[in-house]
Amino acid sequence: MPNIAALLKTEIARISRKEIRADTERLQAIVAQQRKELAALKRQFATLEKSVARVLRTSRKEPQPGEPSTSMASGDTGVKFSAAKLVKHRQLLGISANEYGSLVGASGQSVYKWEAGKAYPRSKQLMQLNKVLAFGKREFIAQQAALNA
Repeated sequence: MPNIAALLKTEIARISRKEIRADTERLQAIVAQQRKELAALKRQFATLEKSVARVLRTSRKEPQPGEPSTSMASGDTGVKFSAAKLVKHRQLLGISANEYGSLVGASGQSVYKWEAGKAYPRSKQLMQLNKVLAFGKREFIAQQAALNA
């Protein structure tokens, strides 16, 4: 006859394993669900970070030539600068960047950089540029005559 104590011991171990398995299966299902939710949140977070970075890049990005005019960030004078307008005006007058720069009080290289959108005029130059942009061809010739005299 088998030992009753041994049978009781094995039966108790089997029942306790069965109970523990039921509890751990439920906990494993909960952990798996939480891992899925965590992975989804991580993907959502990565997407949001990318969109924030994209917004920051576009807000810091300097406008290209031909884009709508923008106001100066530092020392805002209320005067707007447009590279495309500068190019058109210089071509209308039919003058070089050096000549245009002499009217504004800058170098020809600065004028080229303004037109390319690589740089912006300083506030003093921006005010002078605003006056020069109002010139027509006749006013320009009179201004040149005054400078050369």
